[in-house]
Amino acid sequence: MQNYFSKNIYDVLTKKEELSLFLLAVKVARLERLLQTEYPITVLAPSNSALSECRTKVENLGIENGNSEKAKFLVLNHIIPGEFASLDLLNFHTVKTLGGEELDIYYNFSNGDDPEIYVNNALLKEKDIKCLNGYLHLIDKNYIYRF
Repeated sequence: MQNYFSKNIYDVLTKKEELSLFLLAVKVARLERLLQTEYPITVLAPSNSALSECRTKVENLGIENGNSEKAKFLVLNHIIPGEFASLDLLNFHTVKTLGGEELDIYYNFSNGDDPEIYVNNALLKEKDIKCLNGYLHLIDKNYIYRF
């Protein structure tokens, strides 16, 4: 687990180059304050490669041309209210995002004590980045396709 106890999720996002597209979506959606608040949240941030895999969707999303409503849809559907480490997510079959999407949680224990945890079809690739206001998990796929 990486600890950034003195930094909020937004500050940590600005330090992670592999999340620059998601950070751009946060800025276009004008949701910086949400990720800086003391309100406990869990962010499932798709990596740049995850967003690049669905490049046409990213273009349709409007991140690069400043479409704030579509960017807001993407960002809010990657945020879960509450503070959840990866193992905490194992207590749920589904979780609901701030954007209203229901996400399925499932896992694979074939690697021993460290389970692979999936949210919809996205693997928590880098998990349990503990921040001042919650947890940040990097995911390997973008699970929101409705733009």
